[in-house]
Amino acid sequence: MEGLPDTGLDTSSWTTGTLPPIADVVDINDLQIAAKNTLAAADYAYYRTAALDEVTYQANLFIWEKIRLNGYSFVDVSNSNLKTSILGYEFNAPFFIAPAAQAGRASSGAETNLVQAAGAAGILYVPSISSTQSIATIGAAAVSRQVMFHQEYIWSDQTRLQTELQEMEAAGFKAIFLTVDNTGVNGIRDRQMRFSAGGDAGHSATFTIDALNQLRNMTTLPIVPKGVKTARDVKLCADLGFPAVYISNHGGRVVDMAPTAVEVLLDVHRLYPEVFDQIEIYADGGVRRATHVLTLLALGARAVGLGRPFMFSNVYGEAGVTKAIDILTLELTTTMALMGQADVDEFRGNTSFINTHQVELEYYGAPLSIDTSSDPTSIKLVSSVGSTSTSRTTTSSSVSSVSSSATSSSATVSISSASSSSATHSTSSVSASPSSASSTLATSATSQTPSSSASSSTAAAAVNTATVSCPGSNSTTYTTNGLNFLIECGIDHSGGDLSSKSVSSFSACINACATTAGCVDVSLSGSACYLKQSVGQNVYNGVFGARLIA
Repeated sequence: MEGLPDTGLDTSSWTTGTLPPIADVVDINDLQIAAKNTLAAADYAYYRTAALDEVTYQANLFIWEKIRLNGYSFVDVSNSNLKTSILGYEFNAPFFIAPAAQAGRASSGAETNLVQAAGAAGILYVPSISSTQSIATIGAAAVSRQVMFHQEYIWSDQTRLQTELQEMEAAGFKAIFLTVDNTGVNGIRDRQMRFSAGGDAGHSATFTIDALNQLRNMTTLPIVPKGVKTARDVKLCADLGFPAVYISNHGGRVVDMAPTAVEVLLDVHRLYPEVFDQIEIYADGGVRRATHVLTLLALGARAVGLGRPFMFSNVYGEAGVTKAIDILTLELTTTMALMGQADVDEFRGNTSFINTHQVELEYYGAPLSIDTSSDPTSIKLVSSVGSTSTSRTTTSSSVSSVSSSATSSSATVSISSASSSSATHSTSSVSASPSSASSTLATSATSQTPSSSASSSTAAAAVNTATVSCPGSNSTTYTTNGLNFLIECGIDHSGGDLSSKSVSSFSACINACATTAGCVDVSLSGSACYLKQSVGQNVYNGVFGARLIA
């Protein structure tokens, strides 16, 4: 039905035009089928439509078939954590209700249903500027202490734009998702045009960087560009100082044949990996399952949006929206536990959980040669020389990875980085062997920015260059932020961990320690950086460490 995966839904007892029992709904796709059965054809087409031949719409839905997930055993998954920080606000899940217009087509409760369900669940809702209800009405429906953002378009009518931004501020919305992919006109959506005309909806056709800067001065709220479809524009948003960027092809409703979020994120890893440390990234497009959410998180997204599914769920009112949230939440906690990592923070940027070779093969013609993998979890191993248990990180690399040169007896780590205040292109290739390793640490930055006059990133001067041979030479000093770190290859993380994160280079790991209160020691295994408040003691080949000495 509708080209969706067949999970055994039996609709033989349903009556067209009548809402089916909500008990029949088991997964997110069931909600779409129920909506199609219930809504008037024109209303269903409004939600379902996409541009031209709907190639991107279909690609969004089925890109997931080309991805494989890696699960790890022998770990404690008893404590589940889905809490997610978005622009500094904490929510209970890494997914959110993305902007989608005209919720009133599905229910008389319209956007209010989505507000209240999201508020009760503690997840983010971002209403559309083309909502059925007014900005003020939606804002007033919020539950106590609920945080919502609001979507806005770039209207050619500046008075309208200014008025709406002021209304959003007054209604208590905390940020703006600014849709930037409607330049002058809407996409041509055949499915919807069979019921109503499409065309220009008042969007500005002259939206330049200068116009963007003018708009930023029209509101005190943080702005997140939404509808970015290339790695180049992701990098540009980082260079322009935005707090976040939203990768989206508008559900395939604007430009047909645009890339999926998976493909854009792979491009960011390939071209501008440093961006993941500079800016929050959100993504959407065809997300229907927890496995889809986890894939995007592993590729570097901080949070993942769903649009159409919640519009379809609204045929059941607030109860339907709540059911959709509950379904996805249960899928997340279950899948995470079965994959051996119950903390959602450990999925972000951790590509060891996914295998994207098939996508890379089709998109690039060959698997990528950039290593973006990291360690999925820490497990306890019993020492071979005694009964003492030591903490050791297991490493698995699944996504292809590049420019790494290795032999059976040695490993090389080459790191390019700049000072923590400049936007640079850092690359890291890591491979480890049981006998020896060498590391070249070069902090002369080579900034790579998009070919645009708006790019603000500049290369920083070289601050230090050092070559470290492991395990013999542990006396090289690396200086950052006025602090000196002694490189100690082979020192694994041990007790007193402050935090861990995925980084693109060894120098980025050390820089993170230098800017974290209480951190005196770091270790890097794969691309997993461990910040510690006590000096590591355990020695393992293939681990790169550094400790504060002054």
